[in-house]
Amino acid sequence: MKQTILLTISVLLLVFSSCKKDNPTPSTPTGNATFWNNNSNVGVITVYVIGATYTSQITYNYTPTGCNYNGCANFTLPPGNYMWSASSTTGQSWSSNATIPNNVLTVTEGGCLLFQLQ
Repeated sequence: MKQTILLTISVLLLVFSSCKKDNPTPSTPTGNATFWNNNSNVGVITVYVIGATYTSQITYNYTPTGCNYNGCANFTLPPGNYMWSASSTTGQSWSSNATIPNNVLTVTEGGCLLFQLQ
C-alpha cells in the first residue's frame, strides 16, 4: 500500500513539475485611425495610408463617436506618423501635407484618432 501511494505521488509530482506556463509571443503595439466625412455629396471615398498594406473606404456619411465604425475608413497601425491621401467617386481629393502638423496622421499605442475629411 505504501509503495502504491509513493508511486502515485511520484507520478503526480513528475506530471505537475513538467508543466510550465506558455510564454506568449509579445504582440506588436497598435493604434487605430478612423477617417470620416459627413458630406453625402462626395460619394464613396477611398483612403490610402502610406505604409499600410491596405486601403479602406468611407461608405456612410455621419460623425462617429469612436474608432472602427462601419462605413468609415478604419486602420489599425503601429504607432508613428503617416502620410495619407483620399479620393472620392465624384473627383474630390484630400491628402496629408508634412508641413501642416495637424494634417499628418499620428497614431499612438492604444489610441483612437478620428480624422474628418472636409
